[in-house]
Amino acid sequence: MTDRESNAYHCPEPEEALSPETIDGMVRLAIERARAGVVSDDPEAMAIREMVDLAVEKARAGRTA
Repeated sequence: MTDRESNAYHCPEPEEALSPETIDGMVRLAIERARAGVVSDDPEAMAIREMVDLAVEKARAGRTA
């Protein structure tokens, strides 16, 4: 695992784990905001962006998340 992967991935504690529907909504919102040119310094938004970037890199490399 690279430094970027280890920094971008946070395994939530069971009580803070998000449902797939919530994650999907957050990712869709992040994509919509990125397309609209909205930039956020919010740590949660930055973490979502990092996870999306990592997922795209893995998909391009032919790997599944």
